[in-house]
Amino acid sequence: MDGKQRNNRKTSFLVILAAFFFFASLLISGSALARSVMEPVNPTPADGATGVSTNVTLYWELAAVVANPQSYDVYLGTDPDPTYFGSTGDVEYTGPGDLFMDVGELEKGETYYWRVVAHYYGDDLTSATWSFKTEGSSSGCSAGILTPFFLLLLVPMGLLLKKCG
Repeated sequence: MDGKQRNNRKTSFLVILAAFFFFASLLISGSALARSVMEPVNPTPADGATGVSTNVTLYWELAAVVANPQSYDVYLGTDPDPTYFGSTGDVEYTGPGDLFMDVGELEKGETYYWRVVAHYYGDDLTSATWSFKTEGSSSGCSAGILTPFFLLLLVPMGLLLKKCG
């Protein structure tokens, strides 16, 4: 065997070895190319949004179009570790606007936390936990306006009590 044939065999072996390690790493790492389910991303309302309507529909997207229908569990609440709210059932994702859940009327002036768990035949991926704050005030009145009035009422009462005691 001459030197040229030996180099060709060596090159072929290295190419096959590199291809083997590449495909093995995809399968072992669970990367997006090897997964059957995609992570939910791009929430609406946006993470950290304020002044969100109390009658809200939550939307999310996937990093890529998925050929097979998946189901999604939505977790929602005022605690940073939200509880289960509901499931979408099987939905096929073809683009933005396909994945959503109408959560109905929420409390005014509250911060809500939410996340989505995507399911596909036992393969699950959970989104980050996102948050938003609804419009308005939960008490219905502004403490900043009432504070000076209370002070004006309390000062004369204090003076009366001091003179009478």
